[in-house]
Amino acid sequence: MFEGLDEVDWASMEHAYGPATEVPDLLRGLVDPDPAVRESALEGMYGTVHHQGDVYECTVATIPLLLEAVAAGSPGRDGVLGLLASYAEVGDGIDDECCREVGAARGLFLGLLDDGDPRVRRAVPPVLRVCGGDARPVVAALRARLPEEGDPEARLAIVESVGALADRKGVDRAGVVAWLAGLTGQDDPVRAASALAQLARLAPAELPADLASPLPALYDADARPEPPAGFPTDAPREREGGFPHRAGLIRDLSTTLDDRVVERIGLLTSLLRSPSREARGDALGPASVLVSRWRGDYRELVALVGDQLDDPATAVRAAKALEHWDELAAPAADALARALDAEQPVAEANRAQSPGPVLRALVGLLDERALPALRRALERPEPPRGIGGLIGAYGPVAADFVPLFRARLRDPRLLWAAGALGGSARLRPWPCRTCWRCRRNPRWWTRSARSARPRRRRLRSCSGCWTTDGRRWSWPPRGRCGA
Repeated sequence: MFEGLDEVDWASMEHAYGPATEVPDLLRGLVDPDPAVRESALEGMYGTVHHQGDVYECTVATIPLLLEAVAAGSPGRDGVLGLLASYAEVGDGIDDECCREVGAARGLFLGLLDDGDPRVRRAVPPVLRVCGGDARPVVAALRARLPEEGDPEARLAIVESVGALADRKGVDRAGVVAWLAGLTGQDDPVRAASALAQLARLAPAELPADLASPLPALYDADARPEPPAGFPTDAPREREGGFPHRAGLIRDLSTTLDDRVVERIGLLTSLLRSPSREARGDALGPASVLVSRWRGDYRELVALVGDQLDDPATAVRAAKALEHWDELAAPAADALARALDAEQPVAEANRAQSPGPVLRALVGLLDERALPALRRALERPEPPRGIGGLIGAYGPVAADFVPLFRARLRDPRLLWAAGALGGSARLRPWPCRTCWRCRRNPRWWTRSARSARPRRRRLRSCSGCWTTDGRRWSWPPRGRCGA
């Protein structure tokens, strides 16, 4: 295999980081029997020859060699097919040459639809999708293969590729839509869920009334779990049985529904009520995107997200979603308060360097149940980062914090909060006559200092030049104000 590989003048070509002299070793690594070597070589190809989707002269030169590896039945063909699919993404200039060369091998790819390796069968539909030319034979071959395909991930790839090819010239779009609509009523949850996602994009009017009905079956405990990688890896594996790409299916379905907010709310609330922990966890990400981008009545959805704080497996994701919703998180306020009571002792014992998402979410509601936790954080020898902004959000309501501020007026993290407390703080900025920054730079004047004394003329002071009674600091000594 790869005859004449070393005879190519790779040094005359360049990739993202210079001469392409290491390309021969990377190509040999792609077909190495060791899966760890193959993975490393594939990362090297994406990082140099195809860096961030770019195409170079050496990228085009590797296509015949990669096709040779696929035709020879070498190990690692699934990764090679994925690389070729990425090469053939439609573009301009040299990218068109990649499209032509990869598309010329369409017959080779069609012959792999019934390959004995399920990983290869999963990688074939995406590369067929980017091949140029008449797409009708590809659509016909994919539709004919689906009833015989036993691997759920390969079935997902087939349905997604047929849906993507429906917009190509010459393809019977109406026929594809009717075919997808028929899949939504089948017992196979993978076909039904993937067909729903494609229908939402192609023909939303054809969607069934109950979008969530096929989704619970994706989480059946007796379904096939994700296989091991074949070598040591830090990538997380699935904790339960079921279809391994279900989170992506749910995300795609919610995203393609776009402005159909009511349908998206119904889909996600049904998942958040599911007895499956994984189903509830997979709904949190799409729920965060939905609430952040579209207006709607989210009271029930937000309350269900708050309920996930009681489960340690979903609590972190739920808190991170609620953190950014501000007043929209009000239905989950009680759940946040309970979670804060349970979380705070652990955070204090671990000396957390920043306030957690639960505390931030409760502060976003201006809920006074967060004030004791903020006080405890401020009393630490080293307060968490961002604590000043959280306290300052309460304004005069947090006037009881003034004594603590007076003891920490030299901490620049608290200046904004001191100004936000308004007149209740009674903190006065005074000029520093010894600090070289205050003398030479008139802009060395904190916004917090101005807001604390809005009716006084602007004084030049540094972050360490603060008093509480109108007198200058007696410490540190003259010339060392600490700025």
